[in-house]
Amino acid sequence: MRSSPLQKTIAVIRIFTAVLFLLFGWYKLFTPAFAHGGFEQYISGYVQDQAVGFYRGFLSGVVLPHPVLFAYMVGILELLIGLSLLVGFWVRAASLLGALLAELTRNIVVCDFRSRDIAAGGEGAPLVPSFHQAMFANAKVHRVIVNIGGIANLTDLGSVAIQGFDTGPGNMLMDAWIQRHLGKTFDRDGEWAQGGSCIHGILHKLIDHEFFPRIPPKSTGRELFNLAWLDKHLSGKENPRDVQATLLDLTALSIARAIETHCNGVEEVYVCGGGAANPALMSRLSAALSGVPIATTAKLGIDPDWVEACAFAWLARQALLLQPGNLPSVTGATGPRILGAIYPA
Repeated sequence: MRSSPLQKTIAVIRIFTAVLFLLFGWYKLFTPAFAHGGFEQYISGYVQDQAVGFYRGFLSGVVLPHPVLFAYMVGILELLIGLSLLVGFWVRAASLLGALLAELTRNIVVCDFRSRDIAAGGEGAPLVPSFHQAMFANAKVHRVIVNIGGIANLTDLGSVAIQGFDTGPGNMLMDAWIQRHLGKTFDRDGEWAQGGSCIHGILHKLIDHEFFPRIPPKSTGRELFNLAWLDKHLSGKENPRDVQATLLDLTALSIARAIETHCNGVEEVYVCGGGAANPALMSRLSAALSGVPIATTAKLGIDPDWVEACAFAWLARQALLLQPGNLPSVTGATGPRILGAIYPA
């Protein structure tokens, strides 16, 4: 759940701009000997001709402070903007939407669960393992809960310190691929994939991505796994249905490898999320985990379509009760934290 490469690039530019402003203010204030030097002239020119002009557009009619103070003000603002971009646009958006929702509904709203975990040094994801632990853990059975949404993630409930992490793409690539070729939003029951054959050469290239062997905690998203990434591994001559079958196998294989590598001794696997409704995917996952019983979370009392919604409702409950919602062993945070911004009714 980190910033995209574009956001990071913009952030670096904003931080560089901040440095120029702050340097200009520092040299102007503390080193008057530079007043006639080339460096000061360059910085001054940049500030006055470009960035100051930009900010003046937003400050029309406002009396601006001394140039040194103004440079510091803009420099600090640019620095804060740049750093916020590195965390991600969604941090500010979530808070704004939460406040607006509370205002419109006159109800208590809890949102923006990830920011506090990130501030504590964590990945900010996945957060549902704490809910999985509260709802599905059984001291007598080593269970693994697999959530197959756009990204797939798992929770190992058998380890001393509960661990959970993203395993890689879930439905995301399959959905994007069928959208491109058939205009459908998803492959119902995996029927389109079942009509194709896995292209093993491409599968081996895809599964060779550096994310898969990384040691948890780890998280991922569209910034890594997207159609642009997939296209780099295709010649363009492949049968689209064969590519769909390959993507289905990629999801099943990456989940199975993650379980085999990091969940030693697993006895039961329960699946939730949209992927649980894909019989083709469930069949491939079962085959990849030969000998391990696989079912959906419906067997444990919660419909697979409801698990993630229930998880975030539970996280909101934790916030209102001032109880931690993250698991440091999962996200990598320095400790348990109360998650979420609370907007009273």
